[in-house]
Parts: sequence; structure tokens; C-alpha cells
Amino acid sequence: MRGDALGQQGRDGEAFLGPADGVSGRLLEAQRAVALQGGDPGIGGGGDDGAAHALRDGAAMLAQEHLGRGGGGPPAQARDGFRAAIGQADKDWRHAADVHQVGHQHAQRHAGGDARVHRVAAALQHREAGGGGERVARGDGVAGAGGGKAHGGRLPHRGRLREAAPMETPVLLAVDHRGIATATLNRPALGNAYNGEMLEGLITGMERLAADPAVRALVIRGAGKNFQAGADIHWLSAAAGAPPGEAFAASLLTTRAMQRLNEFPKPTFALIHGACFGGGTGIACCVDVALATTGASFGITEVRVGVAPTPISTHMVHAMGLRHARRYAITGERFGPQEAMRIGLVHEVLEPDAIEARLEHILRETLRSAPTGIAATKRSLLESNGLVLDERAVTHLANESWMQRASAEGREGLAAFREKRRPGWDQS
Repeated sequence: MRGDALGQQGRDGEAFLGPADGVSGRLLEAQRAVALQGGDPGIGGGGDDGAAHALRDGAAMLAQEHLGRGGGGPPAQARDGFRAAIGQADKDWRHAADVHQVGHQHAQRHAGGDARVHRVAAALQHREAGGGGERVARGDGVAGAGGGKAHGGRLPHRGRLREAAPMETPVLLAVDHRGIATATLNRPALGNAYNGEMLEGLITGMERLAADPAVRALVIRGAGKNFQAGADIHWLSAAAGAPPGEAFAASLLTTRAMQRLNEFPKPTFALIHGACFGGGTGIACCVDVALATTGASFGITEVRVGVAPTPISTHMVHAMGLRHARRYAITGERFGPQEAMRIGLVHEVLEPDAIEARLEHILRETLRSAPTGIAATKRSLLESNGLVLDERAVTHLANESWMQRASAEGREGLAAFREKRRPGWDQS
């Protein structure tokens, strides 16, 4: 089932069930229950839990609702509508079962490293590779096709490096002689927009760094003119049209990357310059210390393209508080660095030529503290306040993300972005 409405097949091709319809809402809730409960949805001769029953009952309700709206039309048309409704609801029910199986199997294999998720992400990456030119995002939390130029270079980082990845790698990892690790987001032509490859690089990089006792802190930077401009439009579009398992895996990568950053056992820092949209704001929310330049620009802009920022929703509330998160995640407004500091998204705003010295000062102060003491303190702050995500929560957030992305509005928003037009709902 898609997140917009079910069974939008009526006579003469017209929709008969809208997104606000009570029947649609009940079906959506049933699907979510199937996706999240531990029972077998009953596909292929298996068991049949209460959520699956609710969804099947919803199919009948859907058909009855359509017949009730027949408006006195010929019986044949009503029968056709009934069959269409039942057929669509059956597809939606099976779709929900796929979601359930993906989420349940993922939770069981998480200890093994999410290997299948990474394979699915690679498949999406292959689909994405067919994209055209590149440009930096316009503030909608995505970056995509266009005629932009690549912007080279990155903010420098100090110290002698003992490890560096090739320049074509989407995440450059380096560690200096003091144990200060730097992860540079390295897709400057797209404003460092993230895709599956970048997310995998962050996840595997953080796993390595967390396990290395010589690493004392992690700094995240963006190459070129922007920190992080949201998601890659080609990758999002591929995920929107992918089968349920692949779509879920794409959202799981985003959710997992933010979870790992938030729970990273060592001090984390973000140096933010230029565009910081969508997932970039998620990074800012998840680090321990966020510094921004006076020229930085922020936005939680997923709703502008019909998707939802659910992979970072908990982190936004933790960093900014519910009131500020609700305003900016719902309106999609862009805001400047001073506002970002006022609402708690960043800690300090500095001139571009002063931010490196400020970071160095904070790093020196941090190195005076005991590593295990820092880890215990950080874990305590998160755990005692309910800020550590368990597997059920991670799965739930990822499910919400892909369902909205695959909805009618999600597909319309992404298409409008690619085609450089306003989406159908935009009445501004």
C-alpha cells in the first residue's frame, strides 16, 4: 500500500477514495500494523494475525464504499468497480506483507551487519547511475539533474594525516596523529547530496572509527561550497519506484546512518558552511558540537518534494525541541545560521576565517578529557533520556520514510523537482 490512498480506481478511471477517507485511513493503519507486528501476515499458507485480518476486512470495506458511491450507475459498472477495488486491496495487502517480512527479517539479521540491505542499496545505486547532469539543490532537501558545474576543494583540516581515501570516494576518511578523525562528504558537484554509496561509507567508516581505541573524536565536513544539500534526486527517484524491499532498504540506510552518528561513542563535531538541508540538518542534530559559518543556510525541506524526514524526526526533536522541529519540518522554511543557533540546531556561528581556529580550540579542550569517561557520559545522557533507538524504532522510522516516498505525492514531488516545475499541490 502506498501512503496516499488505497484503491484509487473508480469508474471511468476516476479516483473514488481520497487520502482523507476513513476507509483509506483504516487500511493504512492496518498495513502499518502488519509491517511492525511480529506475527506472520499469512501469505503463502502461513499464519494470519489481527493486522492482516484488518487489512483483508478493509478490502471488503473498500469495495462496499465504492459500490455505495455508485451514484445509480449500471450494475456492470458497479461490479467492475468492485472487482477493481478488491484487486487493488489484495495487491496492497500483499505489499504490506512484503513490508512486514523485510522489517522482521532485518531485525533478526541486524547483528550480522545488515548485509542484505547493503546489497539492495547497491542495486539502487545501479539504477541511479542512469541519471543526467548535476546541480546543487535549490533548498528542497534534494539535489539532482541540471547543468551545474562541479565545485572543487573543501574546508581544510589540520594535522598530518595517516590515512586518506581516494578522491572519487563519496566519504573521505582521515585520522591525524592525535586521533582526530575527519569524514569529508565528497560529492561537491551535487552539494554533497547523499546516496546509498555515501550512506554506506558513513556507516562503515563510523563502525571502524568507533572500534579503534586510537581515535579520540570525529569531525564531519563537506567538500566544496556546501556542507550537505540533502538527498540525491536520482537516488530518491530510483527508491520511489523500487519494490518494497529495496525501497525499505534505502530508507533504512538513512535511518541507520543517523542512528550510528547520534550514538557514536566518541565526541562528534560538524563544520557547516553553505547549504545544510534535509539530511544535512540531521547530521547537525546528531553531532555533539555543531559550528556554522555566517554564510550557512538551513532547511528541513523534505515536505517540499512530497517526502517526510522520518529518519531524522527523533533527532530533530532532541536537538531543537518539539516546537521548533514542528515549525520547520512542517513548513519547509529556510533559515539562517543565527536562527539555527537560537533554536539549538547549532552551537556557535563564526566567520569563515575563524571557524577552524574555534574548532581547534574545542578539540584541544576535548582531548584533555578521558576517552572512557566521555563514552560513559555520552551513553548515559542518551540512554537515561530515552534517546537510544532500538531496532523496532529504527524499522518503524524507515517504514514511514519509504511509504511516503512511494506515495502519489512523493512521486509527484520528485517528478516536479526533476522537471523544474511546481508540484500539483503548490498553491503559493
